Amino acid sequence: MSLELDCSWKQMTCIAVRNLPGPPARVKLLLESATFFYQTEHSLTCNPTWRNLEIPKDVFPVSLKVCSNEECLLETFVDSKKMHFVCESLQCLESFDFPVCFIEFSEEGFFTTEEFSENFTHLARNCSFQIKLLATQEATSRRVNFSKIQNKYKRILEVRKQLAQNFSGIKVLKDQLRNVLQDKKSFFPLKKKTSELQEHVSGLNSASNNKTELVKGSKSLVKEIKGQQEVATQLLNAHKRKYSERAKTAKQDREHLSLKERLTHSRRIKLWHELYGVFKTSNILTGLKEINDSINFYQKDEQVSSSLGYLGLIVQVLADYCRIELRHEFKFQGSRSHVCVGGKNLPLYRVGKNIEADKTTSAVKALFENIQQLPSHYIAVLLP
Repeated sequence: MSLELDCSWKQMTCIAVRNLPGPPARVKLLLESATFFYQTEHSLTCNPTWRNLEIPKDVFPVSLKVCSNEECLLETFVDSKKMHFVCESLQCLESFDFPVCFIEFSEEGFFTTEEFSENFTHLARNCSFQIKLLATQEATSRRVNFSKIQNKYKRILEVRKQLAQNFSGIKVLKDQLRNVLQDKKSFFPLKKKTSELQEHVSGLNSASNNKTELVKGSKSLVKEIKGQQEVATQLLNAHKRKYSERAKTAKQDREHLSLKERLTHSRRIKLWHELYGVFKTSNILTGLKEINDSINFYQKDEQVSSSLGYLGLIVQVLADYCRIELRHEFKFQGSRSHVCVGGKNLPLYRVGKNIEADKTTSAVKALFENIQQLPSHYIAVLLP
């Protein structure tokens, strides 16, 4: 067991280092803390000793380093409040072969740090002064333990006195009860009745507590229901506002769409009248009447071909106005227009008397099929 002592009130006088690793060299001692720095050197040796050091008492704890050629040979942390006593003189130690640091305070003996304490307590077991200090420490600890035990015993005596006083009070109460209840037979029924009353009172108390808890729970439930009602009211109002906004928006959209449809219809009528006026002033309708009266494509070829081309153009424009997709694609080229049927371009004109007559007839039929897709009031004007 190492002997830990407080040396903060003593002056550090000597530092001895033994068994440094490596060959003898010039070593340097460094003492450093947050507010203090000390440096000194020693000649060629493996066991340097620095004496007559003037280290202030208030610089501890410090870091102690022994270096040689920028190489740290030994490093330890020195706290003057936690020093471990080794011996009065280093000659009292048995031989050892590991590096260690000894510190002397006020020339009273050598101390070491905690990391070396256990080994050197064993090596200095023959030091009389250490034995004396250990015995003194054991005696002090025994004295402290004895004082603690004595204090505990005093507290136990005080508790026993208090118990004796309480027991005497209980005895007085017991005597009073005996005087009140002289008849022992009536004591037990009264005791039973008292216990029943106590149980009844405890039941009433528990019921009261339960009632209080129920009241608190009902109040909290009422608050929660009110909060839910407020939230539901807010949600309903928000839904009504949203519904009214949507209804208003839908009404505006319907009105806008109706106005747009009326404008589109009136525009179609206007365009149709303008288109009808343009074609009415020309000789196209006269050619159409001749086609309707007698489908004879061998007379007046150019007039009929032009009328058929412009008729296809009218149908195409009306289908665009009415947004109708025609069954057969029409390609306007004046008197040399075509109708596309089954991927083939059929002519709406004739060259010679018997050349491509069947194709021209099929083209006219396809054109009339396109006319049949238009609304009836347009067909009545185009095919009188």
